[in-house]
Formats: sequence, C-alpha cells, structure tokens
Amino acid sequence: MRLLFIIVSVVTVLMALIMLFFKSTRKTYPGFTRWTWGACVMAAGFIFLILRGVINDYISILIVNTSFPLAVVWYLDGMREFLGLKRMAVTMYIFPLISLIGCSVFYFVSDNTAWRNFIMSAAVAVPNGVMAYLIFRHSPRRESAFYPIIGAVIFINGLLILIRSVWVLTLPEFNVMSESPVQIGYFIALILLQIAGTISFILLNSERLERELEQADARLKQTVEDLQKALFEVKTLGGLLPICANCKKIRDDSGYWHQLEAYISTHSHAEFSHGTCPECARKLYPELF
Repeated sequence: MRLLFIIVSVVTVLMALIMLFFKSTRKTYPGFTRWTWGACVMAAGFIFLILRGVINDYISILIVNTSFPLAVVWYLDGMREFLGLKRMAVTMYIFPLISLIGCSVFYFVSDNTAWRNFIMSAAVAVPNGVMAYLIFRHSPRRESAFYPIIGAVIFINGLLILIRSVWVLTLPEFNVMSESPVQIGYFIALILLQIAGTISFILLNSERLERELEQADARLKQTVEDLQKALFEVKTLGGLLPICANCKKIRDDSGYWHQLEAYISTHSHAEFSHGTCPECARKLYPELF
C-alpha cells in the first residue's frame, strides 16, 4: 500500500508543479492562484501520508487531516473568484478546523482510524459538493458541455471520498495502510481524479483566455472596418477636381460634366439646401435693395 501512496504523492506533486508552471508562464484569472496553493497543500498532505511511521504519527495525522480539507476549501474559494462571485465566507474554513479537532479527539481520547478518516472525508466531500453546485449554477450559458463535465468530475470526486469513508466505518480494525481491493481501486481512482482536477483548472483558465481573444479579435475587426470606412470617406473627394471656371460644373473620370452639388452629393454623404447669398440677391432683385 505504501508504494501506491508514493505513486499518488508523486502524481499530486507533479500536478502542483504543473499548476505553478502554468501560473508563472501564462495569463491567469482570479481564482487560479488559490487553486495552485490548494494543489500544493494537497501534495504536502500526501507527502506526510507516506511519512506515516517514519515521523511522529500524530504530526502526520494532524497535517494530513487538516491539509486535505484546507486544499479543497481553497479550491472552492478559487472557484467562487473565477466565476465572479463574492469571496467565500470565513465560516467555510470551519471544515479544516472540524477535521483537526476530530483527528485530535479520535487520536488522544479514543484512537479510532475509521472515525478520523470519516470526519476528514466529510470535511473534504462537502466543499467538493458545493463547488460542483457552483459550476452547474453559475457557469456561462454556452452550448459547450465543458463546464458540466468539470462539475461532474468534482462531484464524483467528493462522492467517492464520502462513500469510502462510510465503508471504512464498517471496518473496526481499519488501518490506512491496510491493503484491499477497495483500497487499491479507491487510490487508483484518486490518481485519475487528481489528474482530471488539475486539467480542469487549467482548461477553465484557457477557455476563458480563448473567449477573451475571440472577443478582442471581433472588436479589432470591427475597428478595422470602421477605420477603412472612414478612410474611404476621407478619400472620396481627394485629389484634383476639374471644375469649369464659368459654370462651376465638375468633370468626372469618364469626361462627363456634372453640376457641383450633384457631383458632391454622389461622391459623399453631403446634402444641399438651396438659398441665395446677399450678393446674388442684389443682382437678381435690385428693386428690393
């Protein structure tokens, strides 16, 4: 069993390193930082799990039973930030505290591994369930099944942890290092879910970045179209215009002569309203002046 724990720990550490690398080399959005620290805390928990028997048992139990709920609470807080919701209430941090108290009581008062495991698992499963609900409830309304799939992965992860913890309660002599088909299957599934969780966080960030790039591209195209249109209008009456010195008609490119107002109206958005200037009025209506 220890070998399987080592494999889980290695995978979890690699997932945390991938999150750190992605955060340091890519644009990330609100919430991704908390996901990254949650992955690091989760990796630390598994490292102290495989150190069980090497270091003081209570120190190992204390760190493991506190770090797992704390990591998931950080995942939840990060998800709220990412979805644009208000920051999580401080009361949600009661789950790591409950796990800490539970592991202390069932270590010093009544040494019971099964109950320690159950309390810790419940403290992990509840925030997982809340996080899945938030994804289903507040994810962008898009045709893609991307968000529901991630929500389902997170929900299954929490449900699997809770089911195992209930199963553990039926084993009075349960030991975390005990080997059984259920234990082996559970931790193999846990490896897969850890990988899926990390990929989900990265894909969520990448999907938002892609959506922003699409919107920026659409705005850029619209801006280019507006500029081209404005440039065309500016150039419409550019250059030299052949105009008659007497009647003021303008000759077009085909050699035809047009009234000044007709030519300008055709080649621009300008419109004319006719009137009489004072000088012409005196010539046309001398009796009135």
